[in-house]
Amino acid sequence: MCQKLKRPNYRHHTRPYALHCYLRLRRRWRPSLRYSERSPCSPLRPQSTQYSIQTCPYYTTKGNTILTTIFALLVAFQIKHFVCDFPLQTPYTLGKTKATGWIKPLLAHAGIHASATFLITVMFSIKLAVILALADLVIHFTVDHIKTSPSLGGRFNPSQPYFWWALGADQMAHHITHNVFILTIIVNI
Repeated sequence: MCQKLKRPNYRHHTRPYALHCYLRLRRRWRPSLRYSERSPCSPLRPQSTQYSIQTCPYYTTKGNTILTTIFALLVAFQIKHFVCDFPLQTPYTLGKTKATGWIKPLLAHAGIHASATFLITVMFSIKLAVILALADLVIHFTVDHIKTSPSLGGRFNPSQPYFWWALGADQMAHHITHNVFILTIIVNI
């Protein structure tokens, strides 16, 4: 387990700490022997006597690309969730709140979400896109059924706090699902 690293004492160096950090990130500085005493899981510990892209994973171009991809996917899934849950919600798909005949409208609503998930993830892998779209179909169908079923979350009206709790739990479940999808995409790139 990594321990929190303290800022090393640089009084014996002639350059200020900020300049030292800048030069270290630019890979122009050869670290002193004091770095060999650092934790082996520290991102600052060099594997050789000079920093390289392989030994500083937090400052690499690939790391920035991954962070950009994660952020873009978060934004894409947020937009997808809003568009599919609100503007694309038709009177037919609102039939998912009925006591009977709710399966087809709810399946249509979950299918819209699954299609949007497929469109977002297909640029990474078709196989992964199909798997995540099917997972989104099943998860969205189940979560929305729990929220809208007249015997479960749908028995509350907006004047009751339980309605808002059910709505919040529904949205949280969808966002957690999207975060797991993003993690799955990043791990499989």
